[in-house]
Amino acid sequence: MENQGGGGSILTSVDEQHQDTLSAGSPDESLNDSIEQHLSLSLEEKKRKVSRTASPIHSSLLDATWTIALCLCTLTHSYLLISVFPYSGYMAIDLLASVNEENAGSYAGWIASSFMLGRTVSSYAWGKAADLFGRRTVLLASLGFSCIFTLLFGTAQTFASAILFRCFLGMSNGITGTAKTIISELAHGNQGVETKSMALVMGMWGWGFLFSPALSGALAEPVRQYPNAAWVQQFHGILSKFPFLLPNIVAAIFCISAMMAVQLYVHETLPREKQKSLKRVCDDCTRAGTLWGRRDIKSSDNEEVLPMKHVQIEQHVKANDEDDRPTSEIKEARLKHGESCLMLSTTKRPR
Repeated sequence: MENQGGGGSILTSVDEQHQDTLSAGSPDESLNDSIEQHLSLSLEEKKRKVSRTASPIHSSLLDATWTIALCLCTLTHSYLLISVFPYSGYMAIDLLASVNEENAGSYAGWIASSFMLGRTVSSYAWGKAADLFGRRTVLLASLGFSCIFTLLFGTAQTFASAILFRCFLGMSNGITGTAKTIISELAHGNQGVETKSMALVMGMWGWGFLFSPALSGALAEPVRQYPNAAWVQQFHGILSKFPFLLPNIVAAIFCISAMMAVQLYVHETLPREKQKSLKRVCDDCTRAGTLWGRRDIKSSDNEEVLPMKHVQIEQHVKANDEDDRPTSEIKEARLKHGESCLMLSTTKRPR
């Protein structure tokens, strides 16, 4: 009897647990609810959750890696801007036969300032591109185009082409503003990390201003500066044809190194749902142009002749009152005009 009572109590407890489970909902429903809650989290909330659960050492290492990568980007930008200053005058003398050491200053100024001219024109466009395609995408594109145009500038054979390539080099450079945005977004609201990273990344401008002129000045015109060097003798042909190529090769190496660092250590901070591919943007532009053309066609096809306004009718009546025709003809003309206006206002032209 005792065993039966114990068995009955066990069965009763099992039934109670089963009823509690049924009242709480099936396991599949609870699982689906948890999955929906997990998917409903935004990308920023996930990153903040990871940053809170991560260890301080791991978090500091992650902050150090992307900070170093962005420092390299800023250093590259500084070198691209400053490296031309030591040899811009000599480049003008080499490219223009009428320029000498006495009047080379203004031409050197054109070469140096064309970079900032291009950067001024394209700054807003790079900002819009960062909001459309992503911050890391803009950094990689800027560094890639800078690598191409700095090599073209180093191989320029005319003064006009040098100005043009230097201007394109500035236009392809959207590094500074994008780097600042990435720092603010990767810090995830941590003011300490943001302050330190911003100070380090923007401080690389000073280091670039310090060593860039010395390095580029030492590498410019190697045939004239180091005529007896073995490496100059080995590449004498190309170095004599392009005397200002070496400083720009160093700039290209900086660009490639920065691209690798960004690709490896800098994560995209623009949410995926806000990003657009280049193909999608081109399709949107094509679709917008097509719809605009159709809109013009529809507006010309669907023109409706509306009835005359009250003021226009009164003016028309006054004009008819002053007419010398008989009253019956005037009334008949008014009736036909009203019928035609009513008919035209309710019909559309066929497409």
